Amino acid sequence: MLLEFRVSNFCSIGKEVVLSMLAGQDKKSGDELLHFEKYTVLPSCVIYGANGTGKTNLLKAMKFFQQTVLTSYNNPPEAVLLLPTHKTMENEKSGFAVQFVADGIRYAYGVEFKKGYVESEYLYYFPKKREAKVFERHGNKIVRGSKFKDDFVLVEEALKPNRLFLSCAANLSKNPVLNSVYLYFGKKWILDYSSDEMWLDQSLKLLTSRKDMKEKFSKFLKSLDIPIRDFMIDQNAFSVDEIEMPDFMRDFLKQAQQSELVNVKVLLDYGNFSIELNEESSGVQKLFRVLCPIIDALEHGCLIFFDEFENGLHEFIVSRIIQYFNRYAHVHDAQLVLITHDTSLLSSKLFRRDQIWFTEMEPEKRFTDLYSMVELKGIRQNENFKNNYIEGKYGGIPMLGSWVTNKEPQ
Repeated sequence: MLLEFRVSNFCSIGKEVVLSMLAGQDKKSGDELLHFEKYTVLPSCVIYGANGTGKTNLLKAMKFFQQTVLTSYNNPPEAVLLLPTHKTMENEKSGFAVQFVADGIRYAYGVEFKKGYVESEYLYYFPKKREAKVFERHGNKIVRGSKFKDDFVLVEEALKPNRLFLSCAANLSKNPVLNSVYLYFGKKWILDYSSDEMWLDQSLKLLTSRKDMKEKFSKFLKSLDIPIRDFMIDQNAFSVDEIEMPDFMRDFLKQAQQSELVNVKVLLDYGNFSIELNEESSGVQKLFRVLCPIIDALEHGCLIFFDEFENGLHEFIVSRIIQYFNRYAHVHDAQLVLITHDTSLLSSKLFRRDQIWFTEMEPEKRFTDLYSMVELKGIRQNENFKNNYIEGKYGGIPMLGSWVTNKEPQ
């Protein structure tokens, strides 16, 4: 369960911005909120902003942080971390920090980078609601918590300026605290895969590996009024390696496929006729890509993050999916974050004020600013969020020049 994520000096993000999933004082949808100790946590949030204001850079920052945790142990000693800093802050530190709950314990983990190397790193946890240090790092010097004196000898030998201590420790020690944190990043963060093929690949893996997924997926489709009676997955499709063709063509096809299940065919049964998935509408294809990962995230308490989730889907279907997620998120403490331009979702029926976020670009240094609706004064929960946003009351919209707004069409 994510409590908050902080990042500074990454792409268009200059000064630190904070995405907080902690609930405010609103009474709305109290039965849908997540709970841990004294914390009340949001099941979902939505992020709006004009093009070029840095919405997607928040997702990129989380991806970079996650991948560095998971893979930096394998970095060659001479490699430099490719960290895209803000253009005006190339010689300054970049910071990442997260607070979250894993296996019933709260953790606080943070890292600072400078010029491609780790400057500092820390991990604290809160067993029995009391703070305890796991480790602090400054350069390559490690200060271990009192309960972790004998666990990290091999880790410190493997540590390099371009490797995170957490990444090394999770691979070289059997410490349950470090492993729990490492697995949180590896299994609980589902951050918008880079291509449609990868989403479809994940969905088909879930459909073929879980006996119950097909039934749950079919029920979900019916609840969205998609009249598919059944679907069949053919895993016996040919491989490009089995066909005679020039090597350059085979290599090209393999690169274009980018999926372990790319040769799997999905046949949709509408009763009177059947059709292959790749011949279907973009909306139906989108549902096949995202619904199974959403169901899986709900059942395993994952954070799932989409950029422009609404693309290809009717606003009614998007709303139903969000309502479904919010209704069941508390069962396993799942969370959903959406980056979107779809103003139909700006409704008090779907989101509380503290679930609605905006990005704007600070004009002087071109820094991304991130803020929630609850930070704005005078906003009531029952007002028309959509109309007020379009009128510019909350910010986060394009500022069109007079040459656009005042000219008559020719």
